[in-house]
Amino acid sequence: IAVVMLVVSFVLLLLINLIAAHLVRFKLPGEAVRKDAAPSDLVPKSIDVAVRDIGARYAELTAAGFQFRSEPHRLEAKGLGFHETHLPSHDGLNVVLVEVEGQPELTSPAGYGVAPQIVVTTPDNIAEKKFFEGVLNLVEASYNRFSGPDIEKTVGLPPGAGLDIRILGDPASRYGRLELVQYEGVKSRNLYPRTAPPARGMLSVTYFVPDLTPLLARGASYGIRDAGRVTTILGTGRMAQLTSPAGLRINLLERPPTGG
Repeated sequence: IAVVMLVVSFVLLLLINLIAAHLVRFKLPGEAVRKDAAPSDLVPKSIDVAVRDIGARYAELTAAGFQFRSEPHRLEAKGLGFHETHLPSHDGLNVVLVEVEGQPELTSPAGYGVAPQIVVTTPDNIAEKKFFEGVLNLVEASYNRFSGPDIEKTVGLPPGAGLDIRILGDPASRYGRLELVQYEGVKSRNLYPRTAPPARGMLSVTYFVPDLTPLLARGASYGIRDAGRVTTILGTGRMAQLTSPAGLRINLLERPPTGG
């Protein structure tokens, strides 16, 4: 967690079964993408971090000087119970500690584990879902709607507001997922135009794909751009770029499968 909090900015890399952070420090950094952002503003928002014994993690981080938005709360979605608490970090990034009941394998003996997904806010979850399903072939792994005093306190919502939440990815894997959150009953500013270098915070996501050709065809109506063969910190390969309906910047880097 400390590494994420101390960076000036980073670009998140999403893979099918892995999630990793590409940390970038600009020589002349700009303002944070989420500067003065309200919880409901439209923007790449959070990283979920799996933990074990969330009460103990909350206590030890509080003792170390970190300030949470709320104490851990239990929520339930379609029979699956989980506990979460939100931790503001550097550059406006929100870190969500999540303990999923019955899934200790997501964590290490030290109590912290993987970052299974990132969270982005959208003005229209249906449009965003259709985009990711149609262009990237992601699957809606779960859908839930939350409302009531518990979620209002945990997330910082006004009374009567609600959340439409859709998680996209591979239903067979807990990793590399994208959580779409649409706030209902509140006003939202669009902060996606800020997500360009040298801004600080979460700027984009990158998917490694085995073959760009079909994605270029499926993404044509969304203005996908073929950047050709490029050399990046992630390696050399053909790259394409496009933007989701909400404004999320997406890089697609062709990485053919290896091995027999």
